[in-house]
Amino acid sequence: MKKVNFHDFTSKEAQQLLHNKFVVVIGDSSKYRNDFPTEPPVPKAIREYRQNVERLFQALDEVLPASTLVIWNTAMAITKDARCYIIEHERCFAGDTRVEVNKSSGNDYRLVRQYRTRHHLVRFYFITRAYSSYVDSILSDFRAAVEVDLVPDVVLVHSCLWDLNSWQSCKVSAEDMIEANFYSSILAQGFWFDTLDLHYHFRFLQDLHAVDGMHWNARAHRYLTKLLLTHLADAWQVELKKQPLLGKWGRRSLMCKNIYCHFSNYQQLFSA
Repeated sequence: MKKVNFHDFTSKEAQQLLHNKFVVVIGDSSKYRNDFPTEPPVPKAIREYRQNVERLFQALDEVLPASTLVIWNTAMAITKDARCYIIEHERCFAGDTRVEVNKSSGNDYRLVRQYRTRHHLVRFYFITRAYSSYVDSILSDFRAAVEVDLVPDVVLVHSCLWDLNSWQSCKVSAEDMIEANFYSSILAQGFWFDTLDLHYHFRFLQDLHAVDGMHWNARAHRYLTKLLLTHLADAWQVELKKQPLLGKWGRRSLMCKNIYCHFSNYQQLFSA
């Protein structure tokens, strides 16, 4: 098995790495419906997903300057007995603000959160499809921000399971996710975007799933966050202090309320 190297970031190191950085996270959660037939998605679902991802990449490439690092994150695996889970909406978590929320349980669900200090800005957009009118409105925000020199330093992007499962009346299999990850990674490469293959990193870590079989526990999210930060440090050619060999998960794991996306882990790293 290939050895995975990642830096065991402390809160101070994370703050230094992201000092005066504008980080944007765009992605879906792992919404999964198990009341569909067991047949796999029709080819149309995969084809529409590929088309939407390509439209998203084209738009990002047009809107964002070359200085913005775009990282595509592949979809992580789900368990065979995955089931729906109710998402909670904290008004404030670890010092962030809930900018916008639409508590619909359907495909028009949206959520925007932001964490801001004197030297850090992290913004999270929840999307239910790789490309839609709502995603286009987010890109319009980017255009306006770029005009006033508020340019994201890094944009982390992900969208897969909601695309395939909630917009199509079919049940998603592990093979479908691998196929979707393959095509999206090839598309990202074509636009010279980075790719972080989270499916690869978590393929043997099914025991770190949350109780719903879709989302992941706090230890998995800390591991994910450190993988992302290590990738950023490497991309920005930041030399990290050498560390003694530690356990698989590093120095410690994070216990937090929000298990739905790694956005909250950035906040915890700033305040830990």
